[in-house]
Amino acid sequence: FVNRLSSNQFAGSTFDSLPGNIQANYQKFATAERGQVDVFGAKPGQTADANQDQFIDDFCCETDLAASNPGAPAEPTPTPPPDTGGNEPTPAEPPAGGGPSVDCTGTIPRTQCNTALSISDLSRDNLLDESEYIRFVNRLASNAYAGDGFDGLPGNIQSNFNKFATSGGQIDIFGSKPGQTATAVQDELLNALCCETDFAVQNPGDTAPTGTGPSDAPAPSETPIIDSLPPTFVNAFCRTSMASSDFNRDDLLNDEEYFRFLNRLTRNQFTGSSFEELDAALKANFDKLAVSDGEIDIFGSKPGQTASGEQEAFLDQICLDTAIALDGGAAGEPGSPPSGAQPTMPPTFAESL
Repeated sequence: FVNRLSSNQFAGSTFDSLPGNIQANYQKFATAERGQVDVFGAKPGQTADANQDQFIDDFCCETDLAASNPGAPAEPTPTPPPDTGGNEPTPAEPPAGGGPSVDCTGTIPRTQCNTALSISDLSRDNLLDESEYIRFVNRLASNAYAGDGFDGLPGNIQSNFNKFATSGGQIDIFGSKPGQTATAVQDELLNALCCETDFAVQNPGDTAPTGTGPSDAPAPSETPIIDSLPPTFVNAFCRTSMASSDFNRDDLLNDEEYFRFLNRLTRNQFTGSSFEELDAALKANFDKLAVSDGEIDIFGSKPGQTASGEQEAFLDQICLDTAIALDGGAAGEPGSPPSGAQPTMPPTFAESL
């Protein structure tokens, strides 16, 4: 499970050779009776009760946190804000109007945002400084700004930090971690922070959406393509693009989410248009892949999900057929994985994209 979250960082390791904080995380969640972690409710068709559902949420969040910070001190027991004589602590005020100032449709769900915030807080002080904010932005942007400093971020993403950094020049994220209970005001701030940061990430630019992607990475068309074989995508980049395009987190892409997937793959090549305006090859690609009640099944594309061999092959097919369709060709038949040895398919996009 840890290797699924960390891109096989610990492949070949044993439990005893894992960093101490990752071992401690297992011991925290393993039941005393059986010495194992109860994951009932994590699989399709299983319905967990409210307590078990919360347990799984906490387990996923804290394991991902430990895997993203190997060797860090074990997560301390959350401490509440200091006593203020019976009055609630006053965190940074949310945006004027009591909520987000943008349309939150299609932005990251709060539960996933909480995980991203927790992982980004390297100092574990419930505050994000500029460097930790960059880490948070990269969690939302699939590492589009890896290696960049704060001054290298698009203007609207910098402005977003300045808007929320009202706690000594840092963003107060108390309430985002398991076991922490935010006040109503702080909860409102976190909702606004998650929505507006993801909105800014999806629309990078100085003040408003520009249709250009973050950084000056070359467009896909500038990358050499081997004539004898169709272009494809680095597996991790393609699956991250799928996962981040799933608006409602149901592991299916409808036509609107597929359109977002295309923009993720092409650095917003289709900004300003719609699914209906796509060319015939791209529409046909969706129709052939949408074999689950008119939607594309992307289960297995997200951290922690274990797909069957058939589904893994289908995810590979989604990436390959979409690359072919983007190149103007016709996609293959749905349900059949690409023929031939996979290593022969030439990747044409850097994983850092």
